Amino acid sequence: MIRKNQRLINALNIASDAVLVFAAYFMASFVRYELFDGVARIVTGLSDAWVAFIYAAVLVFVYYIAQLYGSYRFKQVGDEILTIFSINAGMTLGLMAVLYLARSLDFSRGMLFVFWLTSSALVVTKRIFVRRILRYYRKLGYNQKHVIIVGNGHFAKQYMEDIRKNPHLGFSIDGYLSRAEKPELEKCLG
Repeated sequence: MIRKNQRLINALNIASDAVLVFAAYFMASFVRYELFDGVARIVTGLSDAWVAFIYAAVLVFVYYIAQLYGSYRFKQVGDEILTIFSINAGMTLGLMAVLYLARSLDFSRGMLFVFWLTSSALVVTKRIFVRRILRYYRKLGYNQKHVIIVGNGHFAKQYMEDIRKNPHLGFSIDGYLSRAEKPELEKCLG
């Protein structure tokens, strides 16, 4: 059941990242041309929509290759944020290069900078929000992974204590396997 739920969460995560990056392109265009210049030049042409769509699809694929989709249980937030900003920077520079090589003189480097900043901020904010929601529900006892510990030594006891101290990780100890029972540990399964 958890694998099925994880696949669903990953699919929603991929789709929401793509939608946010797609929307960020037009938000950046609005910010750059409307707010900074006061010029009514919102990029809404079909070619611009295709560029934004293809860029979002390629970016999500690069996120997938960088293993940004999966379980959040053990990923550090700072590492994930740095990875997202780095990938977005590289992809934005790549988009600049493609637009330059295609001799598309109708693009603004300022707009692409705002696009990088906007898309990165939207994706990071969404991921932090999703992480907090998942941690909250794991603390309540939902989305648990059941664990059976092998052994009853010092490391088994330390592992059990660590799991109890971190309920947001979403692990539930069903018991332990050992030849000898220890009353201070959970239930002995044999």
